[in-house]
Amino acid sequence: MTVGENFRKRALTAPVLVFLTAFMVVPLLLMLYVSFLERAPFGGVLWNSHTTSAYQKLLVDRDLLGNVEFNSDYINIFLRSFKLAAITTILTLLVSVPTALYMTTLDAQMGDSHSLPRNRSFLDKFAGAQFCMDLDT
Repeated sequence: MTVGENFRKRALTAPVLVFLTAFMVVPLLLMLYVSFLERAPFGGVLWNSHTTSAYQKLLVDRDLLGNVEFNSDYINIFLRSFKLAAITTILTLLVSVPTALYMTTLDAQMGDSHSLPRNRSFLDKFAGAQFCMDLDT
């Protein structure tokens, strides 16, 4: 690989890196910064007052007498969420990878892309229909 090809490949990725930095990394850093600010009395935050009280509430809780107790509620919720995400990812991979392999072998078996079998046509429509649905409303 020559120097010019290497520079060209890096230059082609620059717009994507700028986009991801501007619209993903910067908002996440802003959210992290705001999470260390003190809450204002009537909503919002006090921009000149920093505190870790929000993170302390994740791990400890105070009872009516002011005693500090360990609170595992949030940790259990996070663990349950990660477990559900892992199960969903594994189930999705178990279904999608064999289906994708089957669809690619159909192309290799047919050789001619104009005479696709009915199974392939159905699988293409089924896979494409997932992008047209909005399931979270």
